[in-house]
Amino acid sequence: MKRSQKTLRIVVKVGSSVLTGGKASIIKENLSRIVRHIAGFIEGGYDVILVTSGAIASGLSVLGLKKRPTELSELQAAAAVGQNILMHNYIMEFDKYHLKCAQILLTKDDFRDRKKFLRNTLDTLQKHKVIAVINENDSVSVDEIKFGDNDILSAHVAVLAEADGLLILSDIGGLFEDFDPATKTGTLIEQVEKIDHKIERLACGTDNMSCVGGMSSKIEAAKISTREGIPVILANGLKEDLKVDFSPIGNAVRHRIDGTLFLAGKK
Repeated sequence: MKRSQKTLRIVVKVGSSVLTGGKASIIKENLSRIVRHIAGFIEGGYDVILVTSGAIASGLSVLGLKKRPTELSELQAAAAVGQNILMHNYIMEFDKYHLKCAQILLTKDDFRDRKKFLRNTLDTLQKHKVIAVINENDSVSVDEIKFGDNDILSAHVAVLAEADGLLILSDIGGLFEDFDPATKTGTLIEQVEKIDHKIERLACGTDNMSCVGGMSSKIEAAKISTREGIPVILANGLKEDLKVDFSPIGNAVRHRIDGTLFLAGKK
């Protein structure tokens, strides 16, 4: 199924840190803000696929748990309960903008054995102007079929969907030098042309420096995407006024970006 050349398809990944604010449950205002951003992207002419975390956090209170468990069966139970709650919240929020969404739960096997069918589903949902809301199927996933991180999942979704950009939303506004975890400030790296050892070290990918939570997986997701010709923007999903631009493809306009742009490489 061919897409309009004038419409850019982007994958937006939202982490638990954005949805929960570091707490053990979803903060509805944060989820509402994400949906508002996505509605704005769609109004601006983008097709959007959403990859979201938050199912386990959504299910903890129902199970009477005050913190994230470590036992696999407890995590799976929390995900099973929480996925319904998470999707209900997304449905209610998207409805405010007259947008519809659909749930897709994935494991690695879906990318190994069912790529064609998954791509057809994404394209058909897009045709009907329905936003695909994707999460890892944590209720049944075991180590052998887990991505382990939705950053990596979002990169594979972007490649499969032949997206024009991947936007990773975190509680940190990009990749920084001299990063202070206490204040979450430092010197913002506005643009990365190539992910080399220096960039990996900033994300604690090659040494034991003080590590930004989850940044290593975000760099890995950027590597997967950019080597397939897909630019990546890492931005703060807690911002009220979020500016991103994936046009022209692979060379976003610098002054319209809040965050770090990883330039696309050649396929």
